[in-house]
Amino acid sequence: MFISKNPKAAEKFAIQLKSRTLQKEYVARVGGRFPDGVVLCDQPIMSVSPKLGLNRVRATGKEARTKFRRIAYYPASAKTDAETASALNGDRPATPPATASEDEGYSIVHCLPLTGRTHQIRVHLQFLGYPISNDPIYSNRRVFGPSLGKHDDSAENDGEIIDRLSNMGKTELAETTAYRTHLTCPPVVAPDTDPQVIEAIMFREHEAAVDAYHKRKGERLSGEICDECEAPLYTDPGVHELGIFLHAARYADNEGTWKYKSALPTWAFPPEGLEGPTSIPDWREPGEGEELIINNGFAGPSSDVSQDVEAKEDDVLALVRGVGMVNL
Repeated sequence: MFISKNPKAAEKFAIQLKSRTLQKEYVARVGGRFPDGVVLCDQPIMSVSPKLGLNRVRATGKEARTKFRRIAYYPASAKTDAETASALNGDRPATPPATASEDEGYSIVHCLPLTGRTHQIRVHLQFLGYPISNDPIYSNRRVFGPSLGKHDDSAENDGEIIDRLSNMGKTELAETTAYRTHLTCPPVVAPDTDPQVIEAIMFREHEAAVDAYHKRKGERLSGEICDECEAPLYTDPGVHELGIFLHAARYADNEGTWKYKSALPTWAFPPEGLEGPTSIPDWREPGEGEELIINNGFAGPSSDVSQDVEAKEDDVLALVRGVGMVNL
């Protein structure tokens, strides 16, 4: 967040925002090994459900272009001992955990949005088949199925996807009920076991289940009551519920009058025992002989796709699925 210190600076900054003269860079963590070189996704994006904040790739959507470059890849075996122990103990993580599988390792990706659509980076990464690992919407197999919406620009399943997304948490048994229901039956013990022993076992199991539930959940009852409505108050949500593996790396204006660069987030650091970047590198365009990939097609090292396609007088401009706008 940027806050101006005086009205004049605020007005100037507002003009830059409205005229889209700011350059933004982000860092994301995605499952699997992201492709080499620079990848440009130029698929149009449209809002499918404003209420749910769901956006998807559509040929009839608004122009959207994002460049990506992998800056690091870490194999699945690179999980740190601390991460593994925390997961086994059910502890509340210090960073948002991955909801999608990272069985094939994960990549740290440098993202350069050339347009500013809602959820643009998240939607484009999903379309490419590399959704942000802990994205609750676009990396949710319960909503999008096993393929997670890879290369899907069809509206055929929109209704089902919206229904599943809107019903998340409503049609499933809540964990608060689950751990109580789980203990309605007495434990399996010898017939002549003292009832007090059975009660003690059930009590310990119940306490353990409640404790495990509280560790998993970011919000829990604080034991306090609202002064106004006397409703039970909850604690603040945990860190793992407040963000995803997408970090604003650098903001600057195109004129070079100001710029800001942030530190690399901890979830993007190399795991213990491995080497990797510990700071955000400068954005690097494709070098000589380096591949520039448009979605999944090879475009050649010298193609300049950062600018809008300009059609000549006799050309026919067409939108090709999986490629974008081309001259025929």
